[in-house]
Amino acid sequence: MKDDPAHLAALDRWTRCAAPPGRPRPERPDPAVAARCERESGLADVRARLEPAELAEVRALRADQLTTYRQLRTRALQRAAELSARTTDQKGNDAS
Repeated sequence: MKDDPAHLAALDRWTRCAAPPGRPRPERPDPAVAARCERESGLADVRARLEPAELAEVRALRADQLTTYRQLRTRALQRAAELSARTTDQKGNDAS
């Protein structure tokens, strides 16, 4: 996104909106101001247009890591379910 002319132009408009002339740009503008400037500058629309392609590129570059993550997450969820079931069974068997 950082090289896209539309994004750069919208980011410049956002910066001018968040830091009016004569005042320094705050490190973190008020959230309401940031949201308003994002809408008014068109930055939100530009990001919405560019993000799907950016995400597809990242997913392609990191396919192996994403696959490993999914596998580890699935195993962890299965293990958690097994442990939960075992704990529930043990509690049920402890009743006198």
